[in-house]
Amino acid sequence: MESLADRVKQNEGFRNKIYKDTLGFATIGYGHKVTEADDFKEGVEYSKEELEKVFQQDLETAMMLCDNMFMCDLRYDPPELLREIYTEMIFQLGPGGVSKFKKTFDYVKLKQFKEASVEMLDSKWYKQTPNRAKHLSDLMATVTV
Repeated sequence: MESLADRVKQNEGFRNKIYKDTLGFATIGYGHKVTEADDFKEGVEYSKEELEKVFQQDLETAMMLCDNMFMCDLRYDPPELLREIYTEMIFQLGPGGVSKFKKTFDYVKLKQFKEASVEMLDSKWYKQTPNRAKHLSDLMATVTV
C-alpha cells in the first residue's frame, strides 16, 4: 500500500512556482496554499528541497488536526487507514471543509464505513475532484475496526 505522503503528493502534483489552484488560490509545491505568512514570490522558482519541507509541515499539521478535531470524537481506537483518509481530506479541504461532512462522520462514529464512503461522494468535493474523492471513498469502504 502506498504511504499517505506518497498518495497526497501524487494527488496534489508538484510545481516549483506559484500557480492558481482550481479555486483560484495561490498555491505552490505539493498543494501548499500561499498565505501572507509565506515569503513566496510570483515568478520565482523554488527548490524541491525547500518545498519538500513545506509539504512535511503541512502534512504534520493535517495529521495533528485530524487527531485533534476528528479522531478524538470517536469512542474507539481509530485504525490507521481512517486517520490517513481524514488527514488527506484535511490536507486538501482544510478542517473547515472536512467538518461539513457531518453525515459521513456520523457513520464513521457508528463504524459503518461503507455507508460513510457513499456519503463522501454526495458532495461538492466529489464534483470538483472526482478521482481523488472516489479513491478515498473506496478506501473508506475497506476500513475495519
